Amino acid sequence: MVDSSEAPYRFEDRESYSVLALYPLINEGQWGNVSEVGGEIVGRLKTLRKPALVIDLSTLEYMGSAQVALLVRIWKSLKQINGRMVVQCPGEMVREVLALAGLKSLWNIVDTREAALQSLSITEYSEGRVIGGGGGGAGKMGLMTLVIALVAVAGAGGLLGMKLQNSTALDPKLQMALGFVFAVVGLLAGQAAAFFNRGISRIIAVIAILACLGIGVGLLMQAL
Repeated sequence: MVDSSEAPYRFEDRESYSVLALYPLINEGQWGNVSEVGGEIVGRLKTLRKPALVIDLSTLEYMGSAQVALLVRIWKSLKQINGRMVVQCPGEMVREVLALAGLKSLWNIVDTREAALQSLSITEYSEGRVIGGGGGGAGKMGLMTLVIALVAVAGAGGLLGMKLQNSTALDPKLQMALGFVFAVVGLLAGQAAAFFNRGISRIIAVIAILACLGIGVGLLMQAL
């Protein structure tokens, strides 16, 4: 990570979004230097497939006209590639500069990173805790696939148990067929849950995958 005292900005790619943090050094640059920085950032944005950008101004105490122009340039570049942008700006003075420039009505300006991610409908995972994602496709998909995987594991395990106990509650062939169906559904849902989730939820998804594999082997042995 670049030290904020040695660089005017830091561009960081995350899983579902990018963060552009502007540091106080950006305010010391001349128009030409700021324009050069803008060219670097715009070039970076063009490499993103689905650009969703958080511009972090939390370290700035003020902004000059060159820096405001830089933000406008970034915003226009994002619009050209159907990108989205939110500005994280807790500083009152910087907010006032943006308001005077007429940008407050054009951009979504928030105080915190969590609010910025909510604005972009992005779900970020930190130590197994879901942050943001107000309409969160990834968060909902992760929860849904995990629930399906766990239900399928329970169903497949129950049917295997019935088979081992020679239960007559269901036809033996139906027991086997349903058991395999539940095992396959659990395996597929577990793989999807492992992809969408992080932390403890991903661990549970992996356990569900292994359980479905084990149950599937058990059912296969009973069928032979």
